[in-house]
Amino acid sequence: MREIVTKRKEELKPLPDLKQQTEQLRQQEHQWQQTIQQQRLHDSSIDQQIQQLKGKIKDYEQKIDKLQSLNRNAPCPTCAQPLLDMYESTLNTLRSEVEAAAAEMQPLTIQKQNAQEQLLQSEQNLAACRNNIHIKDKEYNTLVQMQRQQQEEIMRGMEIKKIMEHIEDDLKTMPAFTLDKLYFEQLQQNYKRFEPTYQQYIINKNRCEKDTPLVLQNIGELEQRLEKGKEMIQTAHNDIQKIDFVAKHYEALKIKQQEIANQLTDTRQQISGFQVRQERLNGDKKLLQAAIEQQQHIQEQIQSRQQEADVLGKLYELVREFKNNILLRISPLISNEASLLFSQITKGKYEHISVDDNFEFHIIDGGKAYPISRFSGGEQDLANLCLRIALSKAITELSGQQAMNFLAFDEIFGSQDEDRRQEILFALRLLQEQFQQIYIISHAESIINEFPNILQVSHQSGSGSCAQWLD
Repeated sequence: MREIVTKRKEELKPLPDLKQQTEQLRQQEHQWQQTIQQQRLHDSSIDQQIQQLKGKIKDYEQKIDKLQSLNRNAPCPTCAQPLLDMYESTLNTLRSEVEAAAAEMQPLTIQKQNAQEQLLQSEQNLAACRNNIHIKDKEYNTLVQMQRQQQEEIMRGMEIKKIMEHIEDDLKTMPAFTLDKLYFEQLQQNYKRFEPTYQQYIINKNRCEKDTPLVLQNIGELEQRLEKGKEMIQTAHNDIQKIDFVAKHYEALKIKQQEIANQLTDTRQQISGFQVRQERLNGDKKLLQAAIEQQQHIQEQIQSRQQEADVLGKLYELVREFKNNILLRISPLISNEASLLFSQITKGKYEHISVDDNFEFHIIDGGKAYPISRFSGGEQDLANLCLRIALSKAITELSGQQAMNFLAFDEIFGSQDEDRRQEILFALRLLQEQFQQIYIISHAESIINEFPNILQVSHQSGSGSCAQWLD
């Protein structure tokens, strides 16, 4: 027995170290979990930056595709002038932005790859750590089980020791006898053979002593329930004997009950039919009410529209009267001013520009009036230029304000050939006598030397546009 206890103690020596090692491994597991969480956050941040750069590259590439679909000689979407040099510079700028974004994304891609490798290594370390914890826990639980078995064996040893002490006491009180060695060896063998049975008996005895109170309690509860059951059965028998049960009366009552149940079923069916009819009538009532409300709403709309129509009719008459009044006042002014300027620009080629009652313009050519759409694009632009100037002067005179000192034109040279451009420049020189300032917005570089003051607006990559005065 002592050898067994000694051997158990040797086997249980690693128990404290195993517990400490397990705690250390759990701390390492927690550290790896925190490390993995930080690495995942870092990887997510890098991935977000990469996605932003990919979005920029996609946006720039879409702009490049759209610009390439226009080609170099295509008109600008905003000013209708050919793109020319701006086409190449804009393409180069967009391509530079794409290259810059790709260059910025390259180190981020390497960082993401390294971060994923580190994350994978950390996850492998965490898995290895958890595997070690599982192994240590298994070893620790095995040793704890062995420790419990050792305690049980110690308890059994103490009980055997007490038995041996009793036997020794009994031997001391016994008279002297001659030891039969052969018989003694047989007793020892019997003892060893029956010792496991005795140990099992002790275990069963302890278990019985432990479970006996609970079993006795359950037996007592069952006996009480049996007594209550007997009382309930007796009470039920007494109640049955008190009931005056007649089979014929029972059958008659049962038939009457069936008749009443049939009547009840018929009544419920009738009620159900009335309810269905009531629901149908309620539905028809709601439909009629909705139709009435809709008709009332339509009638109100008709009345409102009629009132609006009356107001619009009055307003139409007022506007038409106002229009006729304005036309009578400004039509001669517009016609005379536009005709004079148009004749000067075209050097007398066209005689007159007229304005009819519908405020539509005609050019007199060879004594006949023709709509402006009959003439070429350049001639139409010249006529519209003269009409805009004449209309501005007429509005100024009509409002009673002082004469205008400022004119602004946007892309009036866009669709003109060189001769028409010279005619427009001639007209602008004539207008210098009437206006202090004339402001021209144009992409045509051939006329840049025709003006005394030039403000050039150019596009700069990465910083927007820049304006500067040219000498």
